Amino acid sequence: MTHKQTYAVMLFKEAFEPLGEAIKPFLRSGQFGEYIPCQSVDTNGPLCTLVVDTRSEGTREMTVELQIPYPMIKLIVGSEVEGHAGFVQG
Repeated sequence: MTHKQTYAVMLFKEAFEPLGEAIKPFLRSGQFGEYIPCQSVDTNGPLCTLVVDTRSEGTREMTVELQIPYPMIKLIVGSEVEGHAGFVQG
């Protein structure tokens, strides 16, 4: 049985002001604060690329890529147990 790797990315609180309302649809709340649940994280480039499942306004599911500057990222946690990446409670 293979497990799918998932990630949770926490941002510094100072990141929320410049990102504004644009980041809010991607945030979830966990035991230690807000985080972005991700399918994958690519740290090989000038920006950190996060692949995220989300819903559009019409509730249509879609996958998007977010590119976040590294200084905004506080923590990246990976887990093979879906819905549980350390500080993320299922």
